[in-house]
Amino acid sequence: MKTEQQKQTGIKIREVYLSDLKSVLGLYQKDLPLNGKDRETEKLTADFGLPIGVAEQNKKVIACALANINPSGEVAIHIYTEQGVEPAGVFNNLQHFSLTRFNSVWGDQTKVNTRPNVKNAIDRLVNWLNQCN
Repeated sequence: MKTEQQKQTGIKIREVYLSDLKSVLGLYQKDLPLNGKDRETEKLTADFGLPIGVAEQNKKVIACALANINPSGEVAIHIYTEQGVEPAGVFNNLQHFSLTRFNSVWGDQTKVNTRPNVKNAIDRLVNWLNQCN
């Protein structure tokens, strides 16, 4: 059923590639509060998380999923979409794909020893992205 729905809408759910990072950053930054600052020059924080999955339509990233560890130690997936994208159809598929992908890469998040690894990866990615800008 999922495959049929994806063929009808032309939306493809897949993992994030390095070439997607500019689009992912754009989707994330459009939702940041300005507070008198320019979005593109604003430094990223660990709230950014790890890009896990994207929804693509006509070779354009229209939504992305970023994973983070919330204060209670659970995986939190945040979905960011292009304006005008119907989030209900994309949200569930991207959420499910991202949780599955995250667990396959990072393992069981109920184990305390994996959380520092995820937080460390987020910090390293955010630091690298801030250096690139």
